[in-house]
Amino acid sequence: MKLRDSRVGIPCSDQWLGARLRHAPDVIALVLLLDAGTPSDTTAGDRLVALLHEAGYATLELELLSDAELARDGDAAFNVPELANRVLAACEWARHQPELASLPVLLLAHGTASGAAVRAAWKHPAGFAGVVCLGGRPDLAGATPLGSNLVPTRLIVDEDEAELPIVRRAAEEMSALHDLCVTAPGSLPADALALEWLGRWRDRIHGDDEDEDPGTVA
Repeated sequence: MKLRDSRVGIPCSDQWLGARLRHAPDVIALVLLLDAGTPSDTTAGDRLVALLHEAGYATLELELLSDAELARDGDAAFNVPELANRVLAACEWARHQPELASLPVLLLAHGTASGAAVRAAWKHPAGFAGVVCLGGRPDLAGATPLGSNLVPTRLIVDEDEAELPIVRRAAEEMSALHDLCVTAPGSLPADALALEWLGRWRDRIHGDDEDEDPGTVA
């Protein structure tokens, strides 16, 4: 699939969010790749982005914070309510783009953006078809968003990551429409688990998936 690749600016309150949009007329859904500028060993790297494109997805790589904000405020990446509002602004922007308006929107996040993804899904469940958190801090969404989020969510974390106990506790607080995948040598890699979850909920949208409780993969 040949994708159109463009840099875009997305308005959010008094900010403009930088983003990279790659899409084509025949894509099946739009994946928002969320980055809050926090270091992570499980970032959505070039390989995962390429796999998403091969699977038929458009991608919007969204910078939730500007370089200036990160330099000025070291805690900006932990302001999860504000980051979630920016995710929602990007979703609203996509809904007003003719080539994107009809596409289901899925969220894929890491670092503190994982918390923002869960919180955004909780605030606007009709806006998103699924969420994947690659490690990071989904717990920063807050207890109420974790417990009442209605959007199918997969948490993926490596067995060696320091955040594993935090992610486990977050999973325990979440609703039935979620699962936790802990990767280890010999298990499916994180990118394959992310693609499987995105595809599963795309099938549900089209009525091809059975109504089941996803459970937990450890």
